[in-house]
Amino acid sequence: MNVTKSQSKDRVLLVDDNPNNLQVLFQALKEEGYELLVAQSGEEAIATAKQARPLLILLDINMPGIDGYETCRRLKRDRETMDCAIVFLSARRDVDDKIQGLELGAVDYIEKPFQFEEVLARVRQHLATVHKHQKLSRENKSLKELIEGGFREVTDEEMSTLIAEGESERVEFKSTLRWNLHTNKPDKRIENACLKTVAAYLNSNGGFLLIGVDDEGSVLGLALDQFPNEDKLLLHWNGLLKSCLGVQVSPHIRSTIRPLGGKRVMVVQCLVSTSPVFLRRDNDETFFIRTGNATQPLKPSEVLAFLHQRDVQAKPTGEVTTAATDRLGQYTLAEVIGRGGMGIVYKARHAMLRRPAAIKLLDVALAKEHTLERFQREVQLSSQLTHPNTITIYDYGRTSDGSFYYVMELLDGLTLQELVEQHGPLPEGRVIHILEQVCGSLAEAHDAGLVHRDIKPANIMVGYRGGLGDFIKVLDFGMVKPIGREDEPTITSENAMVGSPMYISPEGVERPDHISYRSDLYSLGATAYFLLTGSTLFQGRSAFAICLKHMSTAPDKPSENRQLPLHEDLEQLVMQCLAKAPDDRPVSARSLLSSLSTCEAAETWTQEMATTWWSAHGSPVGASVPEIVAKPREE
Repeated sequence: MNVTKSQSKDRVLLVDDNPNNLQVLFQALKEEGYELLVAQSGEEAIATAKQARPLLILLDINMPGIDGYETCRRLKRDRETMDCAIVFLSARRDVDDKIQGLELGAVDYIEKPFQFEEVLARVRQHLATVHKHQKLSRENKSLKELIEGGFREVTDEEMSTLIAEGESERVEFKSTLRWNLHTNKPDKRIENACLKTVAAYLNSNGGFLLIGVDDEGSVLGLALDQFPNEDKLLLHWNGLLKSCLGVQVSPHIRSTIRPLGGKRVMVVQCLVSTSPVFLRRDNDETFFIRTGNATQPLKPSEVLAFLHQRDVQAKPTGEVTTAATDRLGQYTLAEVIGRGGMGIVYKARHAMLRRPAAIKLLDVALAKEHTLERFQREVQLSSQLTHPNTITIYDYGRTSDGSFYYVMELLDGLTLQELVEQHGPLPEGRVIHILEQVCGSLAEAHDAGLVHRDIKPANIMVGYRGGLGDFIKVLDFGMVKPIGREDEPTITSENAMVGSPMYISPEGVERPDHISYRSDLYSLGATAYFLLTGSTLFQGRSAFAICLKHMSTAPDKPSENRQLPLHEDLEQLVMQCLAKAPDDRPVSARSLLSSLSTCEAAETWTQEMATTWWSAHGSPVGASVPEIVAKPREE
């Protein structure tokens, strides 16, 4: 089972017994950002679907073992997979074949040979339909819970226990609702504090607000609220909820007045709202969440990140569900900063060192135990890399539920992709300065027997670090492959094509199991071409078309697509890296580094120039880890 590195939430399972068909579909859909899984038989497809719960399955019909029809029939009979949308991809063109597939529960039928654009358009449309269906199902489920009694009855004994345990993420006390205890006058700030808590519960995980109990847990009662009777108090409170939070949230809040400890208290029980809730009062609109036993307002950008994380955690299966306030060892998790094909990346901080970090948790639902063990071995290998231009892995381990995670440094800066897109092609001296650092990182990895397999501009970070401008970090060693080690299996299958179509080597397309250190050098040559020209090595209508050009088409020289002059020695090195045959490329990253240092333009970009450039353009900020693109500070 293979999974792309992606920030998309949509999982698509590709099922075909022909590896070439799988590679074509895989590369065509990979650029869309889907999380892709593959299977080569009906039996494997059923097992993968039950484990990972894809939203959409592209299913061939003619396969060994059970055919696509029987596979569809079994998937639709199983409660765990019956909601997967199935699209048949088949060379069978008879109307009866199509009718049979649709009657079995498929949502579509596409004939082979197909056009990539048509497949992509139909995939997008069917996934959009799935999302609409899921949204309606969630809303219906929420309404059903409310109708059937979403508010659980809490006994007096349970309520006393809640008070005895004190305030927490799910429980908060307020002495009074409306009256200032010191002046005996109405105070809107007290009402606001109660409303903030309710809004935060609706946005977070729900909870109890007890009005008439002080911070120490002493039951004061409601006598100090100065309302004529309980009905007037509830009328006033419910009016506040409707006017300040909205009528639509009323079904998620239940407010009652009940006896407790010989006195009367108001118990406000909140469920999680199906939509974001803002507190609107005094011409202000604020979004609140719960963090620990406190209520916290969020900035607009933080609201988007929080809602994204809440949507992720709300998914019933196949997602990492660690809450943002959880701890992993000495690390406290903060907000979600990205998603990859096999998990979620959190911003985190070490409790003792106060050092920021990025933590990636692998989704157990996407990988079997032996796959997690393989991934762990590869992270162990990567963590041994100590070159200053390689991203540092601080730690790795398992959570209490068995999920694997690893901790890496949190970086500030721009990816090379962003640098060129925002500022255009780079001076050749600056390109050499960058390539030398990447070569240093790769040389150490290659000496350790590791091939990166996904060198590209988006996986190389440049920034201002330790007083040095244009300091490089090579990211995303998650696809690293040990070479020549039979005892170190890799997480991807031997026949899987790994890498990005724009930068993949010819052997990476044609014979993925025969990649070598020189495969990284080809990808680095394609990266250098992009830095010098601002354009990729090849263009094409589809990822597959571009992959074919890597195998058979001679690229233009960089000087032919570059307006500025280019020294011949650097151009020859780039073209040598782009040789179709691995043996025609530089013998190693270390030898390429040596050749770059002797180029005529090697000394034309200095550290002073780099420092001046970063000073003029501001120090970019953002969190960049494998599969996450950093964003520069707005000027």
